[in-house]
Amino acid sequence: MLTLHNQRYWHVYVGTYQSAAEEAIRHLIFDSQAGSLREDIGISGAERPSFLTVDTERNRLYAVCETDEPQVVGYLLNPQSGLLEEINRQPIPGMHACHVSLHPSGDWLYAVNYSSGNVCLFPIDEEGRIGELADQQEHTGSGPQQDRQDGPHPHSIVTEPWSGRLLVPDLGTDRIVVYDLDRLAGKLRLHGEVETPPGAGPRHLAFHPESPIVYCADELSSTVSAYKYRPEDGSLTLMQTVPTLPDDFEEANTCGDIHVSMCGGFLYVSNRGHDSLATFRIDEDGLLTLTGCPSVQGRTPRNFAVVPDGRHVLVANQDTDSIVVMALDEDGMPAPQGERYETGTPVCLKLVPVIE
Repeated sequence: MLTLHNQRYWHVYVGTYQSAAEEAIRHLIFDSQAGSLREDIGISGAERPSFLTVDTERNRLYAVCETDEPQVVGYLLNPQSGLLEEINRQPIPGMHACHVSLHPSGDWLYAVNYSSGNVCLFPIDEEGRIGELADQQEHTGSGPQQDRQDGPHPHSIVTEPWSGRLLVPDLGTDRIVVYDLDRLAGKLRLHGEVETPPGAGPRHLAFHPESPIVYCADELSSTVSAYKYRPEDGSLTLMQTVPTLPDDFEEANTCGDIHVSMCGGFLYVSNRGHDSLATFRIDEDGLLTLTGCPSVQGRTPRNFAVVPDGRHVLVANQDTDSIVVMALDEDGMPAPQGERYETGTPVCLKLVPVIE
C-alpha cells in the first residue's frame, strides 16, 4: 500500500488562465526530499482550464474551462509518466465555471458556474467519459456588497466525508447550500442551507479529518468561519469567525484557498492583497488561533496544496506567474524555501503520487 507521508515524488498538475494554443495545463514534478520542482511536459487544447480535480483511484483528471461558454474536459492520467490523454469533453450550461469535483465513486462530476449562479451534475461512465448534463440547480438571491454580491455566485462544490452530501458555498448570497445526490435518478436534491455572516462571501471549504467540523474561507470579509456539522441531518452551526489578517493591515484583501493539514492540527488560508498564508492552530475543540501570516513571495496566491508529507506547501501566485515551495516547521508555520517555478497565471494545483 502506498504511504503518502513517505512518498518522495509527486506529479503536480497546474490549472491556468492560459489559452488553448498554449500548454495551459502544466505538469511538474515535486521532489519532497529535496523540496524542488522541475518542469515536465504540459498539455494544450483546453481554454483557460482554471480548476482541476483528480480521481487517483481510476487515474483520471478533469478540468473546467472558465470561459463565457464553459466546458469540462476529461483526461486519462498515466501515474508513471504523468502524461494526460484527453477522453472527451462536454459543454457546461452557464457562464464562467470556476470549480469542479467528483463523487467518491467516480461516477458523477459536479461543476459550478460563478457568473450564472448554477450547479451542474454530469454522469461519468466506466471509461471515464463525461456524459451529457443530467441535472442543474439555479441559485437565487444577493448580498449586501452590491459590487460583488449582486446575484448568486457559487464558488465551489465538495462532498462532505461523513454522509456524502454536497456543500456549495455561494459568495453572492452569503449561504452554504446543502444538496443530496439521488444517484438512481441522476438528480440533485436541495437538502438545506445555512446563512453565513452578512458580506462574508463564502468561497471554499475544508473539512477536519477527524471531527465533523467545516471551515469556510470567507473571501470578501477576509475571515475564516468554523461550523459544527451534523451528519445526521446535514445542519451547520457557526462556532467561530476569525480574521485571516494581522491587526495592523488596512489595505484591500480577499481570501482564496483553504486547507487543513493531514494531522488535523493546522489550517491555512491564502490572503490575496496581503499576499500571505494565514496559519492557524486547530485546538481540540476545533476552534482556531491565528499564529502567523508569512509572505508567499509573490502576488495573489489563488490556490495552494499542502503536500501529504507534512513538510511542504506549494503556493500558486497568479499575478506573479510563479509556484513557490514553502517548508513547514514542527509548529505548522510555512517559510519560503527559495524554490520557485515560473508559469503563466497559475490558478489551481493538484498533487498525484508518482508510481515508480
